[in-house]
Amino acid sequence: MSPASRASFVTCLGCGCACDDLTVQIADGRIADISPPCPVGRAWFGDGRVPGRILRGGAEVALEAALADAAETLAGARGGVLVLLAPDLSTQGQRAALAVADLLCATVDTATSGPAAAGLLAAQRRGRAAATLGEVRNRADVLLFWGVDPGPRYPRFLSRYALDPVGTHVTRGRAGRTVISVDIGRDRGPAGAESALVLAPDQEIAALSVMRAVALGNALGELPPALQAAADAAARLTTAAYAVLVHDGEPGEEPGRDAYRAEGLIALEYLGDETVTVAAGTFECHKFRYSDEDAGFVSKDGAHPTYDVWVTADEDSIFVKGGVGGYMQTWYELVELER
Repeated sequence: MSPASRASFVTCLGCGCACDDLTVQIADGRIADISPPCPVGRAWFGDGRVPGRILRGGAEVALEAALADAAETLAGARGGVLVLLAPDLSTQGQRAALAVADLLCATVDTATSGPAAAGLLAAQRRGRAAATLGEVRNRADVLLFWGVDPGPRYPRFLSRYALDPVGTHVTRGRAGRTVISVDIGRDRGPAGAESALVLAPDQEIAALSVMRAVALGNALGELPPALQAAADAAARLTTAAYAVLVHDGEPGEEPGRDAYRAEGLIALEYLGDETVTVAAGTFECHKFRYSDEDAGFVSKDGAHPTYDVWVTADEDSIFVKGGVGGYMQTWYELVELER
């Protein structure tokens, strides 16, 4: 038996918190425990064992024989190889895999490309505002958790960065911070927030659009309760010294959310009320205009033409008619309605 030992100030990559203050307890050559305790970190470290068997065609072989066989196979497929990087691959392992891919003119992908694709594409089209974990800890006085509770996936986020710690610009810790929690279907925000919003998945893009409109100072008319709550939350964000919107880059529990919801952040302008007659009847309507001046959507020769939309002036906000002009010239209207 080997003597027990410990390693201090160890970094954990089990989640995005990247905690670097862990102590790892080692006994009999295996990881026995970590502290501070964290279920995600404990699962990520495991017991330190590495695979002890090398298989080729289901049979055990020597390492040298397996490497020679792999090298022969890869060399014969030069130009047609996909190198897939595993989630828990070390930095050194990634470096070696990329070197092999370079030699083979291979395509490289990662196991997280699918979940991260929507956010990456949105960032390419619109840009992205971000903050370091240190800025969140030291500066954030208003935090909006958008459909994510850090507790299950990022157990130490709240205690280490977001809510409890005393920051250089938030000297009262939790008492100096305002928390807004947003539930989107089954994706819940944290408990204990000063303000809470509950949205159905099909309300998410509308809520984001309303919030952006508030941030831009656009006028809004009467809104359904859920969207009015989103507008109020956006107004609170605009008064913060340092506002932070926390969301999860990984898929949550709610399957009904739009994977490209980041593209819902378009400008919304309220243009007043009108009486509108369509095939389904005559309705009192709110009129809104959606615009995309940054040309984030696929567009031609600059900004996308504006959309004009009429919805019923009641809590249902039923689409009555709408369309887009410019080079698109596309219009829709309600032809039948049963209540």
